[in-house]
Amino acid sequence: MDYIAIGTIYGSHGVHGYLKVGSFSGELDHFRSLERIQLRHGTQMRQFEVEDVRLTARHALLKLAGVDTPEVAADLSRWEVWVPRRYACPLGEEEYYSADLHGLQLVCEGEVLGAVVSVWHNGAADLLEIERPDGQRQVVPFIEHFIGEVDLRRRSIELKRRWVLE
Repeated sequence: MDYIAIGTIYGSHGVHGYLKVGSFSGELDHFRSLERIQLRHGTQMRQFEVEDVRLTARHALLKLAGVDTPEVAADLSRWEVWVPRRYACPLGEEEYYSADLHGLQLVCEGEVLGAVVSVWHNGAADLLEIERPDGQRQVVPFIEHFIGEVDLRRRSIELKRRWVLE
């Protein structure tokens, strides 16, 4: 099954072991449909049944089976919440999951310039970290001014302006 990360646990909430989760997408409604999740931290992975979901203005509060105290919940801080892709936030037109961009080739005028090795999220624009064939890494803003067609089937991203990597 194809899993995708949807958020990070920021700590515990209340006395019953609820987890305070920040959403990677900024959307929270899709958390309501969760029944089972995986928590991942580095190479560690644990599965849980979701007993309850509450939403605040900025976070999802998850109650997981077996996590019944603030102390147990606090031990899960900084773990990522992973779910089957069908439970992730629905995408809008020309929106992509970061996981789908990893490994795509950056192409300009038919020439492969490198591959996406990570996606950085910041306030102004997402940034694609590109590894060039010589091993050097550079960053390209993931905005329409620089990026053309994203073709997930062909595993490629069009770079409109070559000079951004020169």
